[in-house]
Parts: sequence; structure tokens; C-alpha cells
Amino acid sequence: MEINNIEEAEFSSNCIRCLQCIEKCPEKALSLRLSP
Repeated sequence: MEINNIEEAEFSSNCIRCLQCIEKCPEKALSLRLSP
């Protein structure tokens, strides 16, 4: 999985540690959580 911008990288790491991300962007958070 390539990350091409800093916002994307920050979102990914925040989603892993932060359930609030699911409220902000449920589809993206779910796909990140389901990925290994």
C-alpha cells in the first residue's frame, strides 16, 4: 500500500490508534482496519 501524501499517512496511523476516525470517515476507517 503506497501513501503519496502526508495527510494520508497521518490519517492511516491515526485510524489505527483512534476510534474517532471511524466517525469522521467510516468507509475509509473500516477499509484501513480490515487491511492487514
